[in-house]
Amino acid sequence: YDGEKQNGENTVQFGNIFYDLAIDGADNLYVVGAGYIGQTPFAKTANVYMFHSSDSGQHWSAPTQVGASNAAHMLPAATGGPIAGQLSIGYFRTVNAVTDPNSTTGKWTYGTAQSTDANSSVPDFSYTDVAPGVVYHNGEVCNQGILCGTTPGGPSDRSLLDFTSVATDTQGCPIFTFAGNPTGSPGN
Repeated sequence: YDGEKQNGENTVQFGNIFYDLAIDGADNLYVVGAGYIGQTPFAKTANVYMFHSSDSGQHWSAPTQVGASNAAHMLPAATGGPIAGQLSIGYFRTVNAVTDPNSTTGKWTYGTAQSTDANSSVPDFSYTDVAPGVVYHNGEVCNQGILCGTTPGGPSDRSLLDFTSVATDTQGCPIFTFAGNPTGSPGN
């Protein structure tokens, strides 16, 4: 994705690893990833974005931000439903207004976003947490890949195992799987 056309300069950052590709029952493709689109160079914010294609990947939509901008979002997973436009996305999200995933003060829950028109020009999502009020992780979610833990004083926590998963069951319902360490504390 080239953010220069949208923002005048390319300050897009999609370096938060582990994107997901999903397909719905009508062969619409969806790419979901965590990162930043905006005008701040080297922003430390992590949001979830969704792109879709209805022509086998020949052309892609503009990005749609999924979730609120007053939180950090990491490790998204997506699955398409059995009919056109159905898409379910799961992701870790901070609940204490921390927007930098590498902050040691983050408190993370697992949220979901579901749409029945994800293939439209302005998709509508409904949001819910898997268990409202439950914190599954405390501290950082290091987004620096193999560099996590290599810089003195830098981010190092990879205890969430780098990924989450979601699949659609035979009834068309999403099933989310994710790691957690709710009794942990930052750095432990």
